[in-house]
Amino acid sequence: MKKNIFRFLGFAVATLLVMTMVYSCGGGGGGGTPTEPTVILTLQPSSGTVDAVGLSALITEGVSITSGKTKGTLDPATVNVSLDPGIQFTWSVSYDGTSINIIPDSFLTANTTFSVTTSFSYTLNNKLYSTIQYNKFTTVSSAGNINAWPGSSFIVTINNLSQPPGLSSILGSGLSTIPIAVAVITATASDSNGIGSMILYGGMADNSSSPADVVPNSFTIPLGAIYEGSYFKASGAVTLSLTSPVSISVPLNPFELSGEIASDGSIQGGTVYGVVSCSAPGLAQYTSVISPYCDTNGNLILVGTIVGIQNALKNNWIGSGDVVSTTPANGATNVGTISSITLGINATATSNVTNTTAYQPFAILATTDTTTGYLKIAATGITSAATSFSPVTDIFKGVFDLTDPATSSIFTTKAGTVYNAYYLFNLEPITATTFTP
Repeated sequence: MKKNIFRFLGFAVATLLVMTMVYSCGGGGGGGTPTEPTVILTLQPSSGTVDAVGLSALITEGVSITSGKTKGTLDPATVNVSLDPGIQFTWSVSYDGTSINIIPDSFLTANTTFSVTTSFSYTLNNKLYSTIQYNKFTTVSSAGNINAWPGSSFIVTINNLSQPPGLSSILGSGLSTIPIAVAVITATASDSNGIGSMILYGGMADNSSSPADVVPNSFTIPLGAIYEGSYFKASGAVTLSLTSPVSISVPLNPFELSGEIASDGSIQGGTVYGVVSCSAPGLAQYTSVISPYCDTNGNLILVGTIVGIQNALKNNWIGSGDVVSTTPANGATNVGTISSITLGINATATSNVTNTTAYQPFAILATTDTTTGYLKIAATGITSAATSFSPVTDIFKGVFDLTDPATSSIFTTKAGTVYNAYYLFNLEPITATTFTP
């Protein structure tokens, strides 16, 4: 009995050795069973965790495609993303296909679990595959309370540029050194859905701890924003001018800031998202550096995080006895182009306008979107060379050249539209003049 067992074991061992030799030498016609590709999508919300996502969050799906030590390549043109419950959103794919950014157009619904379905094709070992991946996340229980209003001001810093990581040495270190001053100019009350709108203005702050204004001849950031409770989403177009570590102008359209404003005035879970055309003239000298990070649409996608603290404005420009007047250049009651708008201040002794000059007075024309009911920016303007101030006569006269931010052309009014002109000195609005063509 024992001999039979030993004979059987010997035969089994010999058989295994022969089989091992056959496979290791490529015998048997196939070389073994290939490893199936492994596709993993990891949700990375910009605010909170997957179990408590902030209502203004940007959602990033980290993409991993592997087979052993070999990595697969995602085809951006085949990506499709859907959310359930359904909301309006856009998505973008990073230049290297390792992440998919989901950017909601509005706020996520509180206390809701969202299912994310993502499909795409990819290539691995010269073979084409398709996959459908499923994920889910849950939002925070409530929107909280609003912690910003007209007159609120903040100091914002882009503290991390996560996408594209290869450009952090050029853009990231420069952006992180720039304090951005942002002030709330005007706002509407929240509607039946709990959403209100705001107009924000900001730019490169003249001081990193308690800025009073935007640095002259630097970039400015007029933004339209919506808010729900303590959460906000702001968007616009801006050209960021950097001098360190390299001198470069970065045109971003859109340029979006989002996050939550806490009760202490700090900005938490903040995100910056921007799209740069790789063919923008200001980037021509850096084409060789930037081109590897451009996506299939010819755009450079910037994604990063922001932090912010509250800033105290002085609110001392206009005194109670000052007389303010405005005059559109060619008549605000007519439909047509308005190339500039004029602000006049007959100051009194109670006003600091008689002995202080703002670095960069600015004008914003705001109107209401007829579809959403939210505030939006119709035109912006910086003071031209005709601006003057006479401390002797106590008269300030500012001529603001108006531009349509959507087209960068001279502003054109629309019949029947109500426009509110806000004038900013030291980041604070001093008046709103209303006119209707």
